[in-house]
Amino acid sequence: VTDVDGTQHSFGPNDVVVLPRHWSGRWDVARFLHKVWVVHDHPDVPAGADGVVRAVVAPAWPHFGAPLHEGTIYDGGHTRVGVAPLAPGSVAVSAAEAGFWSSATAKFLWILDGVLFLTNADGSSRRCVAGDTAVLPAGWTGLV
Repeated sequence: VTDVDGTQHSFGPNDVVVLPRHWSGRWDVARFLHKVWVVHDHPDVPAGADGVVRAVVAPAWPHFGAPLHEGTIYDGGHTRVGVAPLAPGSVAVSAAEAGFWSSATAKFLWILDGVLFLTNADGSSRRCVAGDTAVLPAGWTGLV
C-alpha cells in the first residue's frame, strides 16, 4: 500500500495491514490473493505531526505454522487483533467473564488450526475447523 504522500508499505503473507479511518492512498495487488478484512467504525484517529494518516503493517507471527503464542498484533483502542492458542477444554463466554471472553463485545474468530465447537446457550452447537470464521455478536453467550 502507498500512503497519499508516497510512503510505501510492503507486506506479504501473514502480515496485518491496518488502514486507519481517513487513510488515503493506493492498494496495488501484484498477484492473486486471499484476505480477511474487518471494517470497524470508530472515533477519528489523530493524524501524525505531518497531517498524513499512515497505514500500519506488522507481522502477525514470524512464519505460518510456527507455534503460536498468545499476543496482540494490533491495538487501535476500540479494535484489537490478536492470536490466542486454546488448550483442549471449554471457555465460557458470558457477562460474568472479563476481558476477551466477556459477552459485552462482539468477536470475530478465524480458526487457523485445530477444531473447536461453538455451543450456544440453548445447547445447539457448530463444529469449526481450520479456515472457518465465526462472528459472536455482542450479547452471545455459550461455550467455545
